Amino acid sequence: MSQLHCCAAFMSLKRFNADVRAVRTRIEDDEISGVVAIERGDSDGEVVVTVAHEKLPGLLPIGLLAQNFDNYPNDNGFLIFTASENAATSVVSALEDLRDYTSGMKLLETIMALSTRLDRALRSVDGDEDIIMEDPHDPHGFDDSMEDDPYDDFTDLEFGLSPMRTKSQHRPNSRLASGILRRIKPDLRVARDVGCKIGVLDGLQLSSASSIFSLSIRASELCLSQEALEAWDVEISDYIILLVRFEGLYPFAEQLLEQPCANFNVDFRFGKGAKYKPSPAQARAAFLTEASRNHDAPEAKSQTLKDHQGRTFEKIFISNSLEQFLNEQCLSMIKLRLQNPAYSWDDANEHLRNMSSRAWDDQPPAKANSDREAAKSEPKSTTKTRSTRKSKGKQKATTAAGASKAEEEPPSPKPIPNFLVWDAAASRPLEQCSVPLIIMQFAVHYFSRCTEYCLRCHQHIGTEFEALKPFVCSNPLCLFQYLAMGFGPSIEHEILTQPYVVDLLVSLCYSSVQFPKANYMGTFDQGSPQYRIREFPCGLHLKVPDPYNVVVSTTIAASNTDTAATSAVTAAANEVTTAPTTFIKVLADLRNGALTVPINDLGRVASDTWVMLREGIRPTYGEPAYYHVRVKYIDHQTGTLEVDVNALEPLRAPGAVEMDLLLYDTEFDDLDNKGKAESMITILRSLPPISSLREYLIKNPHSRLRSYAGIPPAAVTLLEWIVASNRSCILQVTPVEDPHVRDRNLLESIKTRGQEAIPSLEDSVQFRFAQGAPDKELRFRRALREVNPQNSKYPTIFAWHGSALSNWHSILRYGLDFKHVMNGRAFGDGVYFSQHYSTSQGFTNPDATNPWPNSALNISSVISLCEIVNAPERFVATSPHLVVRQVDWIQCRYLFARRSPSQARIPPQAFAFPSDPARTVLGPDDNALLIPLKAVSTRKQQMPKAPSSSKRAHETTSSLGETDEEQVSDLEFLFDEDDSSTPPAKRANSARDSSVDSATARQVTTQRPLTPPQTDFRPGTLDLASLPRLSLPSWADGNSAKRLAGDIKHMQKVQSSTPPHELGWYIDFDSMENMFQWIVEFHSFDLELPLAREMKKAGVTSIVLEVRFGRDYPFSPPFVRVIRPRFLPFSSGGGGHITTGGAICMELLTASGWSPGSTMEAVFVSIRTAMSETERPAHLQTTETSARMFDYGANEALEAYVRFAGVHGWVVPEDLRETATQGGRPG
Repeated sequence: MSQLHCCAAFMSLKRFNADVRAVRTRIEDDEISGVVAIERGDSDGEVVVTVAHEKLPGLLPIGLLAQNFDNYPNDNGFLIFTASENAATSVVSALEDLRDYTSGMKLLETIMALSTRLDRALRSVDGDEDIIMEDPHDPHGFDDSMEDDPYDDFTDLEFGLSPMRTKSQHRPNSRLASGILRRIKPDLRVARDVGCKIGVLDGLQLSSASSIFSLSIRASELCLSQEALEAWDVEISDYIILLVRFEGLYPFAEQLLEQPCANFNVDFRFGKGAKYKPSPAQARAAFLTEASRNHDAPEAKSQTLKDHQGRTFEKIFISNSLEQFLNEQCLSMIKLRLQNPAYSWDDANEHLRNMSSRAWDDQPPAKANSDREAAKSEPKSTTKTRSTRKSKGKQKATTAAGASKAEEEPPSPKPIPNFLVWDAAASRPLEQCSVPLIIMQFAVHYFSRCTEYCLRCHQHIGTEFEALKPFVCSNPLCLFQYLAMGFGPSIEHEILTQPYVVDLLVSLCYSSVQFPKANYMGTFDQGSPQYRIREFPCGLHLKVPDPYNVVVSTTIAASNTDTAATSAVTAAANEVTTAPTTFIKVLADLRNGALTVPINDLGRVASDTWVMLREGIRPTYGEPAYYHVRVKYIDHQTGTLEVDVNALEPLRAPGAVEMDLLLYDTEFDDLDNKGKAESMITILRSLPPISSLREYLIKNPHSRLRSYAGIPPAAVTLLEWIVASNRSCILQVTPVEDPHVRDRNLLESIKTRGQEAIPSLEDSVQFRFAQGAPDKELRFRRALREVNPQNSKYPTIFAWHGSALSNWHSILRYGLDFKHVMNGRAFGDGVYFSQHYSTSQGFTNPDATNPWPNSALNISSVISLCEIVNAPERFVATSPHLVVRQVDWIQCRYLFARRSPSQARIPPQAFAFPSDPARTVLGPDDNALLIPLKAVSTRKQQMPKAPSSSKRAHETTSSLGETDEEQVSDLEFLFDEDDSSTPPAKRANSARDSSVDSATARQVTTQRPLTPPQTDFRPGTLDLASLPRLSLPSWADGNSAKRLAGDIKHMQKVQSSTPPHELGWYIDFDSMENMFQWIVEFHSFDLELPLAREMKKAGVTSIVLEVRFGRDYPFSPPFVRVIRPRFLPFSSGGGGHITTGGAICMELLTASGWSPGSTMEAVFVSIRTAMSETERPAHLQTTETSARMFDYGANEALEAYVRFAGVHGWVVPEDLRETATQGGRPG
């Protein structure tokens, strides 16, 4: 028995030590609230945990001693104590009470329960209620007799049900039952099997009052176009993450059908992240209310955009709309689909909208199971179901993901992600349905197809044109809520991702309301003046200060001091006036944040509201100054207001100054045009610089802009309208030097697109229209199809249009037209264009509007490069200007905001849009303008032909390798020892040996086809001994090795199954000794290319390249360089993206343009395409076969790469120098 006892004791010690390590990992990952450290004690089975809490004066050490250590954990309990002499009575009491309930609990469970109980005890110290400690095994505080039946896990009480339970009722004392945990795990395993990654973030223990888990999927698996990803600011390597938090009752399928949805206290958050799950602190912070953030909740303070493991959770542009949809209707729609398996998501949404939820939600699902059985008995495709209902007289086709399709839709539907092909709501028996998986499919369906649905009511919008950004349906209520109630695009997301596009929109709006509109004769319309803005922001219930304020309410007020002067002032202030009042005379000491107001007028001012102060015209300044202040506190005894000043302009006078106080009490809609224009100018002046708003949002993640203390609510409303009313998708191309930025590091996260910039316009900030307003874009494409045949070589042309700065706000919303005569119409009615930049630039400054004072752009003029249907014979005029009457033939593609100082030089672009030689557009230097191919979204962009790759459909983007390992703790939760399920291997491939044996062991055995006669290249003839051979790096066992293992396997398969003359590249895998160094030969170029002819003449059959991979691959690009032969440098007529030192320098291979989703096959295709370009073709340095040629060296390639990237403004990878200078031997 002694041997058995020793063995048991040893196993207990081993398990206890393992649990200590597991707890330490959880603490390091911030997964146990309030616990900051764990250390071993003086004896076996003893640990000391350190607790931090906002109500503790310092750190509190708490000891835990196992009382029956040899039988840990089954027959063990913990003695819990603290050596601190200053511990509060409530803390000591909580520790003593918990001690009695730790029998059989593991160390982690004990510490989690300790954290929860201490937090509750400490928070109750200042309250009136006593601390109530419950048995953690009895989640509802009932007596022990309720635990007699260990199999009674599915009773109402175990699930926290109560006849009066509603979603709004908070039950902090509810705990998870073991039966719920046993049901959650298989549900999450099903979701994992389908393709989700599962993250356990908070709770999910028997002692948990609230639990949070995440489901995530790579953006690369959602069949999203590159244009959509760019417009939505989602990287292909990002994870799309759904956070689920529930308290008490978990909504598994049977319970969801039996109970009203209001019984389930479930909340959702939707966003993206760099890893498959955020940190626990980030997850908890995502669920904080605005009030909690404003009161500095600990979770808000602990959250950062990126933790030490690179984890993030960021909202995306549709997060607000989708989260509201999830929280309000998701469970109800799932319930409808479980009751009616033939329903699609669209059917369920329509059903829910057409009847009261109370009418069906509380009814027992009498037919649910029979309907499911009937549905399962019918033959059903794994990818499609057919809805048995009709909507608006049209039968709908339904995918398994629940997406309805009208029969008249185009024959080539949008691809369905594999994740949505299998319908989790209709393809399994009810008891096997995974509700978390159904919720995730719901979220992914509406996210990936968001442009097909109304942002507010989420009904399907039938359209033949796919917009890049979602909008609302034709329902006026949806449009009102979109513009007026913040249900449009997230203004916070726009500021974070596109701050200078927002700056541009505000600047243009500000200019549009500065002066009344004059006609081309210089006269103004009679009556109410008209402004450049065509539509004022009416219907927003916007309250503004009265812009006219001609009647004074009272005379100046003074503080209640006992002097004759102030007494006289006070007496005058208290005189009753019968005239209408608009502003109040006050004495303002803004440096000390105090206003003195007449006692009689105090009732007109409310605390926590904004008012405007006007300092009268002073000789020194010549104009009044305006200050917007927030009233914090009103002292009714002294007539003093305590205020916060939004001092966007410096205070002009020290001490107390007489000012006019104007209330935000005038309805904007009731004003005439002049009053509306002046009010908008006043409000926009109170708007801080966009970079200041962005800095606030970065430092306060998930906060709303309205919580920013330095901005009046009216300014937020107007800003939301400005952004929401612009339906064009505008992207910033070139960087901006922002004088308002205080933290220069924050500029690095702003994306620019230098490869899309147009040279010779360095004095302007460039913006590109990824897509115009959808309705305008649709009409333009229709016109293009009708006017020009499909095989037209030049279906469109480009030309300049210049217009006054004040016109561009309306141009962005309504397009270019000729409703108003601005500069005369000497050549007929129509929109005027010029193919000479200087001509159009002359029309950009006819008015003297001032830029928005808080703008970083400081715009002086705007000019646009427009795409026009190429039908000059139908133009009104073609000389000296192009005059186009058909407004649907016109789309703006670039916007150039001119400012000072000049921007950095923009290099020429490699791939320019082929323009009609008869209609060439000229730049400021009167040379032909080089327009990047990305400027044209109306037809397929034809890259310069690369014959070696055109005969085979190369995948430019493929599924990412599993580079983000699932954490052991997550797998342990899903497949713990109490379950009969077997834990699978981790999704990420295990580290592999990088020797040649390991590489060849994975080689595809398919016989490589013999070299056909179409090429003179012969594999295996390269002398590898003459090339540099690198030693295996010391860090070759990380994630980069795992990704490279998959890359090598894929490239071997491609090479072995494709004829060499079609593939165009070759790697000798049999001779590969170091997986971090590839030697690649490019061959079989089109003989019509200058490069191919020169190679033939020089007797060169291949271009030898070296690819070096760093420790951060695939999150950092490889270093690619030419070894031989040498090429002409760019300055001597060379090209092909080959630098003077031989490095391949394309933005794709820099930190600016690289994506972890890029495959090496796609990289090779891009490099060959660049080498094959005809605009600036690559040329060999010499074609003499007898000339002695020297190989390029790695160091000269590195230096040339850095120089070239610097010229283009591309970001050099952090690990570049380490990657490019790996040690090795010459051969």
